[in-house]
Amino acid sequence: PQIDAWKAMCIDLSETRNDEAANSFLNTLEEPPPRTVFLLLTSRPDGIVATVRSRCQTVRFHPWAFSLMEPFLRERAGIGREEAWALHCATGGLPGAALRMAEEKFTATRALVLRALAAGRFDSARELMAEASAWLDDLEEKHRRRAAALEKQRPPGLDPQGIKDEEEKEEAYLAAEKRADFDRLLLIVLSWFRDLELLGAGGQRELVVNQDQLAALESRAGGLRPGAAAAALARVETSRRAVRLGGAGRFTYQLTLENL
Repeated sequence: PQIDAWKAMCIDLSETRNDEAANSFLNTLEEPPPRTVFLLLTSRPDGIVATVRSRCQTVRFHPWAFSLMEPFLRERAGIGREEAWALHCATGGLPGAALRMAEEKFTATRALVLRALAAGRFDSARELMAEASAWLDDLEEKHRRRAAALEKQRPPGLDPQGIKDEEEKEEAYLAAEKRADFDRLLLIVLSWFRDLELLGAGGQRELVVNQDQLAALESRAGGLRPGAAAAALARVETSRRAVRLGGAGRFTYQLTLENL
């Protein structure tokens, strides 16, 4: 603002690795102009280079209420109320993450996984992997395209050490993306067992995440033995932690699914 003593600059880092720009920005972050505040926006803090992240103070914005999320996703992604509710719950009310998941056809993957869960087709690791195989193939193709795009973004004229440094940064960035993408699959499974636990304990139907699967959930919850859904929730959470701490590849994901 030209008439105020303080100035604020918003920089959106949510959709780009932006390492080169971020590193060149370090001096400005360390010695900012007087009365100036920089706001670096991202839904993936671990995707920001460590040298920049360490010089920033983290401020978490409050998630959106569903009354805001539903019209936002309807206008931007053309999806209905039930899908908007599922995305709202899966992302914890984060509009940017919900929109990205809608654009990446998360709802189609969700429908595939939930149909299999409702039909009881996840009774073995082999059946689970068969259901997830096509989705994992799509993820691998997406990551190959992303890797090629990152390679094209490298600054020209790099020496061998510079190329090696860029490759290491790209590898770290892609690994974080792969873990986030696979975590979405586990979130679908998590939401199913969370709903079963809720209904089995006599919770309100309005709080069910997967509203479009309400009939199937109530049917399965009625025959569920006590503690079964809670135990499944614990296994899914353990799997999510294993993915965050482990490698980012198909073999790791297969082992994770088998452990479920």
